[in-house]
Amino acid sequence: MTSAAVSPVKIERPPIRRGLTFWLFLPTVVLAVTSFVAFCSGAIPWWLNWALTSPLYYFLIICSHDALHCSAHRTRFGNHAVGWLGTKLFCVPYSMVRRAHLSHHNSDGAPDDIEQFAYNPGPTLPLRILFGNWMYYLHLPKCNWKERIQAATTVAVTIALFVVWPREALLGWFLPMQTGVCYIMITTIWIPHGPYSKWWMNHLPFITGYHEDHHAQPAYPFHQIAQRKVQAYARSPFRKVLAAGRGVTTGRAARQLEE
Repeated sequence: MTSAAVSPVKIERPPIRRGLTFWLFLPTVVLAVTSFVAFCSGAIPWWLNWALTSPLYYFLIICSHDALHCSAHRTRFGNHAVGWLGTKLFCVPYSMVRRAHLSHHNSDGAPDDIEQFAYNPGPTLPLRILFGNWMYYLHLPKCNWKERIQAATTVAVTIALFVVWPREALLGWFLPMQTGVCYIMITTIWIPHGPYSKWWMNHLPFITGYHEDHHAQPAYPFHQIAQRKVQAYARSPFRKVLAAGRGVTTGRAARQLEE
């Protein structure tokens, strides 16, 4: 008597929905600029601007990250607009950081991983995390001459802003921007590669932006990754394990379901 073969459980892969990131990006930029102008005009104190815009800058990084994977908008222009403006707000040229980040996807955790600056141990790790956006300039030698000109121009404009408007540039933009950078570096790079990564990925994977699942399916924008995780959890035979936080990471469980 032969037993019937058991087919693996599969999760239907929905089509990639490009566009929502673009429309979320635009009002977020408007809110950040509005708060900055309010601070510069004296309508709100620096600490309130910092509290209001730090989360906005964090979200702008998420939107810019979607643009790096061409998932922010359906059109090339819309996607590049998000990527170009989003990365400029963080003092890095779009093409340079895109080249660096895509190389990270090809070498995640390897010795030549460009983003290892945010998780390699050492006394300078806090500074590398705090100024993680500037660490992408380490990839500059691998860039072409156009990207090097863009990088030099970006640095020159940043310096000019501090020379002409030092207080406004520091307290109104740079401080909340680097706060958002620091948070994204900790949650999406250090935690997934740090000493307690397994605990985080088992218990609070959403903190990392579902890092493992993003690397498995990088073409999906952030909002679809989260939606698919909810669906995978609801249909998963591993859901009891996931709920208990034991034995298998969410990313590995999702991949096993999709095999």
